[in-house]
Amino acid sequence: MLHLLKLEWLKVKNYRAFWIFLALYIVGLFSINYIAFQFQGEVKKNNVPLTIFPYDFPAVYQTIAWVSSWLLYFPGMLMILVITNEYNYKTHRQNIIDGLTRQQFIVGKILFGLVIAILTTLSCFLIALYFGGTFSGSVSLNGIEYIGYSSFKHCVIYF
Repeated sequence: MLHLLKLEWLKVKNYRAFWIFLALYIVGLFSINYIAFQFQGEVKKNNVPLTIFPYDFPAVYQTIAWVSSWLLYFPGMLMILVITNEYNYKTHRQNIIDGLTRQQFIVGKILFGLVIAILTTLSCFLIALYFGGTFSGSVSLNGIEYIGYSSFKHCVIYF
């Protein structure tokens, strides 16, 4: 399996469109959550009575997962780019000629999708820690399962 991931890495490491879309997604995750975070700050500054603030622990994990789901088309586009790149440059044929079976080719794509899902889930987790820590000053892991649900959504989008 590690061999299949190395092959996928070799295919995308110089693929500029992939890196641009990945950067846009991660910057978009942070930006859209920052906008919502700033809105929450204005609400709190104006003393609007709320029972719970969305970027306060433990609700921050649910908020980040929900707001981040608005941008799920970016990871889907990443996988579309990677797969269409295979067919445009006929590297799928070359992989089969070089000895990969069709099953290994498909497993390589699935593993690459899982790596991207883990990367985006880690990004959501770090963003949640940043905004939750900034807003409440303390860190709590209560409600972290919502980040896991977000990871599941990423996997569903890929496959």
